[in-house]
Amino acid sequence: KTTLPRFTESSHWSGVPVEDSKPDLSESLLRPMEAVASCIRMNWACLLIGPPSSGKSTLLKTIAGACNVHIETLAMTSSTDVTELIGCFEQTDSLGTAKRVIETIRHIYHGVCVFNNVDGELVQKINHHYWCMSKEILKMKDKDDKSSMTRNKTLSFAIENLLECFEAVSALRSEFSRNFSDQILMCQQWLGSLKKKSSSTNNQSPFKWVDGVLVQAMEKGYWLHLENVNFCPSSVLDRLNPLMEFGGELVMTECGIADDEQNAKPRVIKPHPNFRLFLSMNPNSHGEVSRAMRNRCIEVYMLPTKLGSN
Repeated sequence: KTTLPRFTESSHWSGVPVEDSKPDLSESLLRPMEAVASCIRMNWACLLIGPPSSGKSTLLKTIAGACNVHIETLAMTSSTDVTELIGCFEQTDSLGTAKRVIETIRHIYHGVCVFNNVDGELVQKINHHYWCMSKEILKMKDKDDKSSMTRNKTLSFAIENLLECFEAVSALRSEFSRNFSDQILMCQQWLGSLKKKSSSTNNQSPFKWVDGVLVQAMEKGYWLHLENVNFCPSSVLDRLNPLMEFGGELVMTECGIADDEQNAKPRVIKPHPNFRLFLSMNPNSHGEVSRAMRNRCIEVYMLPTKLGSN
């Protein structure tokens, strides 16, 4: 039998409580589920092969729910480009940065709710400032106000206080600090850049690199399911070959070169220890996966079943 850990106090929490009831699964999915669980335990890339409605997506969602891990699913098509996986340069403005700050703060707040033995007064402060932030966001939506977040003093004050409270929790709980310290630092940097933009007279919107779903999953420790990979051009999937090697990593030459102590180096993404990659395909449809990709995966075949979905 294969056992997997269930995350309860980590940033990889899916946001949905794990149900105690047993999942409604067909018996035909039990053996492939054990094989997939073994791949997860050994950190091997897994390729699920089966016809439509054989339970490929259902199997992965069930395991992710049991482990309380967030899983992202990306449906591949013949027009899928490598930028959808890795990312690209986009023209950004202050509104997009403000949305990322708020989304990240909400993610950290949900993480605080999962942790136990946090000081009661500190939790009350966090809940109060989070309520103030949510109330101001609703006001901005009702008024259709798309002004800078830093111009709303009440909202900016609530976010700054929340970040201070999150830092206090990090000082008290080492596990919380390991999981959320990087996200707290990013929010502080984003908030600082918003203040500079609001005080600057230059209103030009710069182009900024935005990470794709693969890079985000690698950094945050999510699971990623690439569905119908045989529809995708082989040149796109072959971009992942270095990542799927033993101790592999992703070299981001597309986002430019960063200067580090006078040595120009490309950005290198090392996968989070909890990151897992899954691929699935329908062998009866058009398209095939390259030999190099199949050699780097453990293939699990699925038999047709009435329960589950593709």
